[in-house]
Amino acid sequence: MVRQTDQTILQPENKAEIFDWNIETQQLILGVFYYGFAASPIFGGWLVGRYGGFRVLLAGVSLSSLMMLLTQLTARLNLVFLMINRIIDGIGQGIVYPSIFGIIVNWSQLNERSTFISITTSGLSIGAVLTGYVSTWLGESSVFGGWPSTFYVYGMLGALWCITWYFIGSSRAANHPWISDYERNLILQWQPEEVNSGLLTVGPNVAFSIVIIFGGIIMDKIISSGRISILSTRKLYICVGFGLSSILLVLIGYVANDVMLSVVLTTLVFGVYGLGPPAIGSNTMDIAPNHAGLLIGIIYAVTTTTGFIAPAVVGLFTHTHNTIYQWRIIFCIVPGLQIFGVVAFMIFGSGEVQDWATNCNDEDTESIDDDHPA
Repeated sequence: MVRQTDQTILQPENKAEIFDWNIETQQLILGVFYYGFAASPIFGGWLVGRYGGFRVLLAGVSLSSLMMLLTQLTARLNLVFLMINRIIDGIGQGIVYPSIFGIIVNWSQLNERSTFISITTSGLSIGAVLTGYVSTWLGESSVFGGWPSTFYVYGMLGALWCITWYFIGSSRAANHPWISDYERNLILQWQPEEVNSGLLTVGPNVAFSIVIIFGGIIMDKIISSGRISILSTRKLYICVGFGLSSILLVLIGYVANDVMLSVVLTTLVFGVYGLGPPAIGSNTMDIAPNHAGLLIGIIYAVTTTTGFIAPAVVGLFTHTHNTIYQWRIIFCIVPGLQIFGVVAFMIFGSGEVQDWATNCNDEDTESIDDDHPA
């Protein structure tokens, strides 16, 4: 908890510490997370290819959970220690995403991958909805000590998850001790020979969660029907998901005086946008199943740089004149970038395994087979 005073004091209601940090310091603390978050996915993708998704996912969640548990302590010690904590937390969470894709490619059939991706990545927005309410309740609670309890609860839940994952998780279906022979054979026949592999807040995230789940399932149904090719299906989803959401995003800048309409449009933007991620994630597996973890790591590293680039751009346009006209420019920049990406994928996108992705180094994949080293 932060308060503009000259020293750390206790909040009368729940005895939680309040730190004397101005608005610039608060923004810095929030922003440094993304330095680690943006820098680590590429490295995480390489780790997935070298050691397997099981180990990388375990390491990422463990590191992030530990940093959460140490948040209050580092905040008490020194601001620098807190920022280092946040950067390390970002690194831990940054390697999680590519590890998920590295696991999915080894645990799914070709016509199930979009569904797997939709369900797993929907946890990002579902978690945003749930933790928004839980964190507010914990922060205001006098029983649990206020804001520090937020980090302790999530840190302990993360640690519990890691213990569970250690005993039940596996990078590959072939290595899991509990899987049936029938299921193992069913999955393995689809594998490559070597795999290296409030309202405004809640509404949009709920819409995104629903669309990303059912959108991926419907995508797989379309592909399974054989009526539309895999590449055409991916292009359709990307065109609608990013193209239509871009148009809706531009419209928000012209209805800013109507709060309800703005909320509706924002919800539609998030909902339609939910069609895109399953197509992007699936396409990395289409063109390079052996390197899906590394590819999604590169993609995620580039996209997460917006965590610190976007605030800088917004500040550049609104620093002197914070009017609707400046915001309309901002609401045109993002759609412009998205449309550029859509056009590029329409022209150059492929659904076939690329020649450069067919070679796999035996030495690099040897260590993946043993998820639980002695």
